[in-house]
Amino acid sequence: MTSKCYFGHHQLEYADEYKYLGVVLHFGGSFKRAKSVLYKKALRAYHALTADLTNIENIPIKALLKLFTATVVPIMLYGCEVWGGYSLGKIKSFDIFKLKFFKIVDDIEKLQLKFLKRILGVNSKSVNLGVYGETGRGPLIIQIAVSVVKFLLRLNEPEYASSLAGQAAMTCIRETRQPVAFASHVLKLCGYSTLNDIKIINLKPTNFGKRLKERLNDEFSKYWYDQAELNKDGKLRTLYKIKRKLCFEHYLDKVINVNSRQAVTRLRLSSHRLPVELGRYYKTPLQQRTCHFCQAGVGEEFNYLLDCESLELKSLREKFIEKLIDVNQSFAMFAKTELSHYLRMAIQSFLLQQAIVKIFYPYMTSRQKLWNNVILN
Repeated sequence: MTSKCYFGHHQLEYADEYKYLGVVLHFGGSFKRAKSVLYKKALRAYHALTADLTNIENIPIKALLKLFTATVVPIMLYGCEVWGGYSLGKIKSFDIFKLKFFKIVDDIEKLQLKFLKRILGVNSKSVNLGVYGETGRGPLIIQIAVSVVKFLLRLNEPEYASSLAGQAAMTCIRETRQPVAFASHVLKLCGYSTLNDIKIINLKPTNFGKRLKERLNDEFSKYWYDQAELNKDGKLRTLYKIKRKLCFEHYLDKVINVNSRQAVTRLRLSSHRLPVELGRYYKTPLQQRTCHFCQAGVGEEFNYLLDCESLELKSLREKFIEKLIDVNQSFAMFAKTELSHYLRMAIQSFLLQQAIVKIFYPYMTSRQKLWNNVILN
Protein backbone atom coordinates (compact mmCIF):
# COMPACT_ATOMS: atom_id res chain seq x y z
CA MET A 1 0.00 0.00 0.00
CA THR A 2 1.41 3.39 -0.99
CA SER A 3 -1.03 5.63 0.87
CA LYS A 4 -0.23 6.65 4.44
CA CYS A 5 -2.59 7.24 7.30
CA TYR A 6 -1.86 9.50 10.26
CA PHE A 7 -3.36 10.05 13.68
CA GLY A 8 -2.07 13.50 14.63
CA HIS A 9 1.62 13.36 13.82
CA HIS A 10 1.86 9.59 14.18
CA GLN A 11 1.78 7.38 11.13
CA LEU A 12 -0.51 4.39 11.59
CA GLU A 13 0.87 0.97 10.73
CA TYR A 14 -0.90 -1.26 8.22
CA ALA A 15 -1.57 -4.81 9.40
CA ASP A 16 -3.14 -7.88 7.82
CA GLU A 17 -4.92 -8.70 11.07
CA TYR A 18 -5.54 -7.21 14.48
CA LYS A 19 -6.83 -8.74 17.68
CA TYR A 20 -9.59 -6.70 19.28
CA LEU A 21 -11.22 -7.88 22.51
CA GLY A 22 -9.97 -11.40 21.88
CA VAL A 23 -11.28 -11.68 18.31
CA VAL A 24 -8.85 -11.61 15.39
CA LEU A 25 -10.05 -9.15 12.72
CA HIS A 26 -8.70 -9.68 9.20
CA PHE A 27 -8.31 -6.80 6.74
CA GLY A 28 -10.35 -8.74 4.16
CA GLY A 29 -13.28 -9.19 6.50
CA SER A 30 -12.83 -12.97 6.87
CA PHE A 31 -13.25 -14.63 10.26
CA LYS A 32 -11.49 -17.89 9.36
CA ARG A 33 -8.39 -16.79 11.21
CA ALA A 34 -10.47 -15.80 14.27
CA LYS A 35 -12.15 -19.21 14.39
CA SER A 36 -8.79 -20.94 13.94
CA VAL A 37 -7.32 -19.08 16.91
CA LEU A 38 -10.34 -19.87 19.07
CA TYR A 39 -10.18 -23.53 18.06
CA LYS A 40 -6.53 -23.80 19.11
CA LYS A 41 -7.32 -22.20 22.46
CA ALA A 42 -10.28 -24.52 22.95
CA LEU A 43 -8.11 -27.51 22.03
CA ARG A 44 -5.65 -26.60 24.78
CA ALA A 45 -8.56 -26.30 27.22
CA TYR A 46 -9.85 -29.68 26.04
CA HIS A 47 -6.49 -31.36 26.67
CA ALA A 48 -6.20 -29.65 30.05
CA LEU A 49 -9.65 -30.92 30.99
CA THR A 50 -8.98 -34.51 29.94
CA ALA A 51 -5.51 -34.46 31.54
CA ASP A 52 -6.94 -33.37 34.89
CA LEU A 53 -9.56 -36.10 34.74
CA THR A 54 -7.22 -39.08 34.85
CA ASN A 55 -10.10 -41.50 35.46
CA ILE A 56 -12.45 -39.80 33.02
CA GLU A 57 -14.30 -43.05 32.29
CA ASN A 58 -15.43 -43.34 35.92
CA ILE A 59 -17.00 -39.88 36.06
CA PRO A 60 -20.77 -39.67 35.36
CA ILE A 61 -21.49 -38.71 31.76
CA LYS A 62 -23.77 -35.82 32.75
CA ALA A 63 -21.00 -34.36 34.93
CA LEU A 64 -18.53 -34.60 32.04
CA LEU A 65 -20.96 -32.87 29.69
CA LYS A 66 -21.40 -30.03 32.20
CA LEU A 67 -17.62 -29.68 32.58
CA PHE A 68 -17.14 -29.51 28.83
CA THR A 69 -19.95 -26.98 28.47
CA ALA A 70 -18.50 -24.81 31.24
CA THR A 71 -14.80 -24.93 30.33
CA VAL A 72 -14.36 -25.59 26.60
CA VAL A 73 -17.52 -24.41 24.84
CA PRO A 74 -17.23 -20.75 26.01
CA ILE A 75 -13.76 -20.57 24.48
CA MET A 76 -14.89 -22.08 21.17
CA LEU A 77 -17.87 -19.74 20.89
CA TYR A 78 -16.23 -16.56 22.15
CA GLY A 79 -17.46 -13.65 20.04
CA CYS A 80 -19.70 -15.93 17.95
CA GLU A 81 -22.38 -13.24 17.83
CA VAL A 82 -19.93 -11.37 15.55
CA TRP A 83 -18.42 -14.12 13.42
CA GLY A 84 -21.26 -16.66 13.63
CA GLY A 85 -23.31 -15.01 10.88
CA TYR A 86 -20.61 -15.97 8.37
CA SER A 87 -20.65 -19.68 9.26
CA LEU A 88 -22.50 -20.80 6.12
CA GLY A 89 -21.01 -18.27 3.73
CA LYS A 90 -23.17 -16.49 1.16
CA ILE A 91 -26.38 -18.49 1.00
CA LYS A 92 -29.37 -16.66 -0.48
CA SER A 93 -31.80 -19.53 -0.81
CA PHE A 94 -33.60 -20.62 2.35
CA ASP A 95 -33.96 -24.18 1.01
CA ILE A 96 -30.17 -24.50 0.68
CA PHE A 97 -29.72 -22.97 4.13
CA LYS A 98 -32.15 -25.49 5.63
CA LEU A 99 -30.25 -28.39 4.06
CA LYS A 100 -26.85 -27.22 5.29
CA PHE A 101 -27.64 -25.70 8.68
CA PHE A 102 -27.44 -28.82 10.85
CA LYS A 103 -24.76 -30.44 8.70
CA ILE A 104 -21.99 -27.96 9.56
CA VAL A 105 -19.02 -29.93 10.91
CA ASP A 106 -16.16 -27.43 11.17
CA ASP A 107 -13.16 -27.69 13.50
CA ILE A 108 -15.19 -26.38 16.42
CA GLU A 109 -17.93 -28.96 15.97
CA LYS A 110 -15.36 -31.71 15.42
CA LEU A 111 -13.88 -30.94 18.84
CA GLN A 112 -17.27 -31.37 20.50
CA LEU A 113 -17.83 -34.67 18.67
CA LYS A 114 -14.34 -35.82 19.63
CA PHE A 115 -15.15 -35.26 23.29
CA LEU A 116 -18.56 -36.94 23.06
CA LYS A 117 -17.12 -40.01 21.35
CA ARG A 118 -14.35 -40.24 23.92
CA ILE A 119 -16.63 -40.21 26.95
CA LEU A 120 -19.01 -42.68 25.26
CA GLY A 121 -16.13 -45.02 24.48
CA VAL A 122 -16.85 -45.38 20.76
CA ASN A 123 -14.43 -45.04 17.87
CA SER A 124 -13.90 -41.84 15.92
CA LYS A 125 -15.78 -43.19 12.89
CA SER A 126 -19.03 -43.66 14.80
CA VAL A 127 -22.00 -41.88 13.20
CA ASN A 128 -22.30 -38.32 14.52
CA LEU A 129 -26.10 -38.52 14.63
CA GLY A 130 -25.86 -41.53 16.89
CA VAL A 131 -23.55 -39.68 19.27
CA TYR A 132 -25.93 -36.71 19.40
CA GLY A 133 -28.80 -39.11 20.00
CA GLU A 134 -27.24 -40.91 22.97
CA THR A 135 -26.14 -37.72 24.76
CA GLY A 136 -29.19 -35.65 23.82
CA ARG A 137 -26.99 -32.81 22.61
CA GLY A 138 -27.22 -30.80 19.43
CA PRO A 139 -24.55 -29.17 17.25
CA LEU A 140 -22.97 -25.92 18.44
CA ILE A 141 -24.43 -24.07 15.45
CA ILE A 142 -27.65 -23.83 17.49
CA GLN A 143 -25.96 -21.77 20.20
CA ILE A 144 -24.17 -19.71 17.56
CA ALA A 145 -27.42 -18.94 15.73
CA VAL A 146 -29.14 -17.82 18.94
CA SER A 147 -26.23 -15.51 19.78
CA VAL A 148 -26.24 -13.95 16.30
CA VAL A 149 -29.99 -13.27 16.33
CA LYS A 150 -29.94 -11.81 19.85
CA PHE A 151 -27.00 -9.58 18.91
CA LEU A 152 -28.70 -8.18 15.82
CA LEU A 153 -31.95 -7.60 17.66
CA ARG A 154 -30.05 -5.82 20.42
CA LEU A 155 -28.40 -3.52 17.90
CA ASN A 156 -31.85 -2.39 16.78
CA GLU A 157 -32.86 -1.30 20.26
CA PRO A 158 -32.93 2.53 20.60
CA GLU A 159 -30.14 2.76 23.19
CA TYR A 160 -27.77 0.78 20.95
CA ALA A 161 -28.92 2.06 17.56
CA SER A 162 -28.23 5.67 18.57
CA SER A 163 -24.72 4.97 19.86
CA LEU A 164 -21.63 5.38 17.70
CA ALA A 165 -20.59 1.76 18.26
CA GLY A 166 -24.05 0.52 17.33
CA GLN A 167 -24.13 2.56 14.14
CA ALA A 168 -20.65 1.38 13.17
CA ALA A 169 -21.62 -2.26 13.75
CA MET A 170 -24.84 -1.94 11.71
CA THR A 171 -22.94 -0.25 8.89
CA CYS A 172 -20.50 -3.18 8.68
CA ILE A 173 -23.33 -5.71 8.85
CA ARG A 174 -25.35 -3.98 6.12
CA GLU A 175 -22.34 -3.93 3.81
CA THR A 176 -21.69 -7.66 4.06
CA ARG A 177 -25.38 -8.65 4.55
CA GLN A 178 -24.38 -12.19 5.53
CA PRO A 179 -25.24 -11.91 9.26
CA VAL A 180 -28.66 -10.44 8.46
CA ALA A 181 -29.38 -13.14 5.88
CA PHE A 182 -28.17 -15.81 8.31
CA ALA A 183 -30.39 -14.50 11.13
CA SER A 184 -33.39 -14.15 8.81
CA HIS A 185 -33.05 -17.77 7.68
CA VAL A 186 -32.72 -18.93 11.31
CA LEU A 187 -35.92 -17.10 12.26
CA LYS A 188 -37.73 -18.50 9.24
CA LEU A 189 -36.56 -22.01 10.12
CA CYS A 190 -38.19 -21.57 13.53
CA GLY A 191 -41.44 -20.22 12.11
CA TYR A 192 -40.81 -16.56 12.96
CA SER A 193 -40.91 -13.59 10.62
CA THR A 194 -37.70 -12.29 9.09
CA LEU A 195 -35.29 -10.08 10.97
CA ASN A 196 -36.34 -7.10 8.88
CA ASP A 197 -39.88 -7.32 10.21
CA ILE A 198 -40.17 -4.42 12.67
CA LYS A 199 -42.78 -6.34 14.66
CA ILE A 200 -40.21 -8.90 15.74
CA ILE A 201 -37.87 -6.16 16.91
CA ASN A 202 -40.52 -4.24 18.84
CA LEU A 203 -42.31 -7.23 20.34
CA LYS A 204 -39.36 -9.44 21.23
CA PRO A 205 -39.63 -10.77 24.81
CA THR A 206 -36.74 -10.70 27.25
CA ASN A 207 -36.46 -14.47 26.94
CA PHE A 208 -36.60 -14.48 23.15
CA GLY A 209 -33.19 -16.20 22.99
CA LYS A 210 -34.47 -19.03 25.17
CA ARG A 211 -37.56 -19.47 22.99
CA LEU A 212 -35.45 -19.42 19.86
CA LYS A 213 -33.11 -22.07 21.27
CA GLU A 214 -36.07 -24.29 22.13
CA ARG A 215 -37.40 -23.95 18.58
CA LEU A 216 -34.00 -24.77 17.09
CA ASN A 217 -33.65 -27.80 19.36
CA ASP A 218 -37.08 -28.96 18.20
CA GLU A 219 -36.04 -28.52 14.58
CA PHE A 220 -32.86 -30.48 15.19
CA SER A 221 -34.87 -33.26 16.85
CA LYS A 222 -37.00 -33.51 13.70
CA TYR A 223 -33.88 -33.43 11.53
CA TRP A 224 -32.27 -36.13 13.69
CA TYR A 225 -35.28 -38.43 13.38
CA ASP A 226 -35.55 -37.90 9.60
CA GLN A 227 -31.86 -38.68 9.11
CA ALA A 228 -32.08 -41.73 11.37
CA GLU A 229 -34.98 -43.01 9.29
CA LEU A 230 -33.00 -42.48 6.10
CA ASN A 231 -30.12 -44.50 7.58
CA LYS A 232 -32.25 -47.22 9.19
CA ASP A 233 -30.67 -49.82 6.94
CA GLY A 234 -27.15 -48.50 7.47
CA LYS A 235 -25.00 -47.67 10.49
CA LEU A 236 -28.01 -46.49 12.49
CA ARG A 237 -30.09 -49.63 11.93
CA THR A 238 -29.92 -50.81 15.57
CA LEU A 239 -30.33 -47.39 17.12
CA TYR A 240 -33.35 -46.69 14.92
CA LYS A 241 -35.06 -49.85 16.21
CA ILE A 242 -34.67 -48.91 19.88
CA LYS A 243 -34.66 -45.10 19.84
CA ARG A 244 -36.96 -42.63 18.11
CA LYS A 245 -36.39 -39.52 20.24
CA LEU A 246 -33.39 -37.26 20.71
CA CYS A 247 -32.68 -37.36 24.47
CA PHE A 248 -30.04 -38.27 27.01
CA GLU A 249 -30.01 -42.02 27.66
CA HIS A 250 -30.18 -42.71 31.39
CA TYR A 251 -28.25 -45.97 31.18
CA LEU A 252 -25.15 -43.80 30.62
CA ASP A 253 -25.27 -42.82 34.28
CA LYS A 254 -27.09 -45.85 35.73
CA VAL A 255 -24.68 -48.54 34.53
CA ILE A 256 -21.74 -48.20 36.94
CA ASN A 257 -19.41 -50.70 35.29
CA VAL A 258 -17.55 -48.72 32.63
CA ASN A 259 -16.86 -51.70 30.34
CA SER A 260 -20.52 -52.67 30.45
CA ARG A 261 -21.70 -49.14 29.71
CA GLN A 262 -19.30 -48.72 26.80
CA ALA A 263 -20.29 -52.11 25.39
CA VAL A 264 -23.95 -51.08 25.49
CA THR A 265 -23.16 -47.85 23.66
CA ARG A 266 -21.05 -49.62 21.06
CA LEU A 267 -23.83 -52.10 20.51
CA ARG A 268 -26.44 -49.35 20.10
CA LEU A 269 -24.27 -47.24 17.76
CA SER A 270 -22.93 -50.21 15.76
CA SER A 271 -19.41 -49.26 16.81
CA HIS A 272 -18.06 -52.79 17.09
CA ARG A 273 -16.41 -55.60 15.15
CA LEU A 274 -19.38 -57.83 14.47
CA PRO A 275 -19.51 -59.28 10.93
CA VAL A 276 -22.29 -56.88 9.88
CA GLU A 277 -19.88 -53.97 10.41
CA LEU A 278 -16.61 -55.58 9.37
CA GLY A 279 -18.20 -56.65 6.11
CA ARG A 280 -19.08 -53.05 5.38
CA TYR A 281 -15.39 -52.12 5.10
CA TYR A 282 -14.67 -55.03 2.79
CA LYS A 283 -17.84 -54.37 0.78
CA THR A 284 -19.14 -57.85 1.53
CA PRO A 285 -22.82 -58.34 0.58
CA LEU A 286 -25.05 -58.14 3.66
CA GLN A 287 -26.31 -61.74 3.48
CA GLN A 288 -22.72 -63.00 3.42
CA ARG A 289 -21.78 -61.25 6.67
CA THR A 290 -22.79 -64.31 8.66
CA CYS A 291 -22.45 -64.94 12.39
CA HIS A 292 -19.06 -66.55 13.05
CA PHE A 293 -20.56 -68.75 15.79
CA CYS A 294 -23.59 -70.37 14.19
CA GLN A 295 -23.06 -69.39 10.54
CA ALA A 296 -26.86 -69.35 10.26
CA GLY A 297 -27.79 -65.70 10.00
CA VAL A 298 -26.40 -62.23 9.48
CA GLY A 299 -23.93 -61.43 12.25
CA GLU A 300 -25.76 -58.40 13.60
CA GLU A 301 -26.60 -57.26 17.12
CA PHE A 302 -29.96 -58.96 17.65
CA ASN A 303 -28.64 -62.24 16.27
CA TYR A 304 -25.95 -62.42 18.94
CA LEU A 305 -28.21 -61.20 21.75
CA LEU A 306 -31.32 -63.27 21.09
CA ASP A 307 -31.13 -65.69 18.16
CA CYS A 308 -27.70 -67.34 17.84
CA GLU A 309 -27.92 -71.05 18.73
CA SER A 310 -24.22 -71.56 19.47
CA LEU A 311 -23.52 -73.26 22.80
CA GLU A 312 -21.40 -70.35 24.03
CA LEU A 313 -24.03 -67.67 23.54
CA LYS A 314 -26.94 -69.92 24.55
CA SER A 315 -25.18 -70.49 27.86
CA LEU A 316 -24.85 -66.75 28.43
CA ARG A 317 -28.47 -66.21 27.46
CA GLU A 318 -29.69 -68.88 29.88
CA LYS A 319 -27.72 -67.30 32.74
CA PHE A 320 -29.36 -64.01 31.95
CA ILE A 321 -32.85 -65.54 31.89
CA GLU A 322 -32.23 -67.13 35.30
CA LYS A 323 -31.25 -63.77 36.74
CA LEU A 324 -34.20 -62.11 35.04
CA ILE A 325 -36.63 -64.60 36.59
CA ASP A 326 -35.08 -63.94 40.01
CA VAL A 327 -35.90 -60.26 39.54
CA ASN A 328 -39.40 -60.85 38.14
CA GLN A 329 -41.05 -64.26 38.61
CA SER A 330 -43.61 -63.57 35.88
CA PHE A 331 -40.94 -64.28 33.26
CA ALA A 332 -40.99 -67.94 34.36
CA MET A 333 -44.35 -68.34 32.63
CA PHE A 334 -42.83 -67.67 29.21
CA ALA A 335 -41.60 -70.45 26.99
CA LYS A 336 -38.07 -69.94 25.65
CA THR A 337 -39.32 -68.91 22.23
CA GLU A 338 -41.91 -66.57 23.74
CA LEU A 339 -39.36 -65.02 26.08
CA SER A 340 -36.97 -64.41 23.21
CA HIS A 341 -39.79 -62.77 21.27
CA TYR A 342 -40.75 -60.66 24.30
CA LEU A 343 -37.17 -59.46 24.78
CA ARG A 344 -36.93 -58.52 21.12
CA MET A 345 -40.18 -56.56 21.35
CA ALA A 346 -39.08 -54.96 24.61
CA ILE A 347 -35.85 -53.70 23.04
CA GLN A 348 -37.64 -52.43 19.96
CA SER A 349 -40.46 -50.68 21.86
CA PHE A 350 -38.34 -48.91 24.50
CA LEU A 351 -39.60 -51.18 27.32
CA LEU A 352 -36.16 -52.25 28.52
CA GLN A 353 -36.49 -52.91 32.24
CA GLN A 354 -33.79 -51.94 34.70
CA ALA A 355 -32.96 -55.63 35.04
CA ILE A 356 -31.96 -55.81 31.40
CA VAL A 357 -29.51 -52.94 31.85
CA LYS A 358 -28.10 -54.21 35.14
CA ILE A 359 -28.05 -57.93 34.42
CA PHE A 360 -28.18 -58.68 30.72
CA TYR A 361 -25.44 -56.44 29.37
CA PRO A 362 -22.91 -57.14 32.16
CA TYR A 363 -23.24 -60.83 31.33
CA MET A 364 -22.72 -60.05 27.69
CA THR A 365 -19.75 -57.73 28.24
CA SER A 366 -17.25 -57.22 31.02
CA ARG A 367 -17.96 -60.49 32.86
CA GLN A 368 -17.55 -62.65 29.80
CA LYS A 369 -14.31 -62.91 27.84
CA LEU A 370 -16.24 -64.33 24.93
CA TRP A 371 -18.36 -61.22 24.46
CA ASN A 372 -15.35 -59.00 25.14
CA ASN A 373 -13.65 -60.55 22.14
CA VAL A 374 -16.68 -59.88 19.97
CA ILE A 375 -17.74 -56.38 21.06
CA LEU A 376 -14.92 -54.64 22.87
CA ASN A 377 -12.03 -55.44 20.54
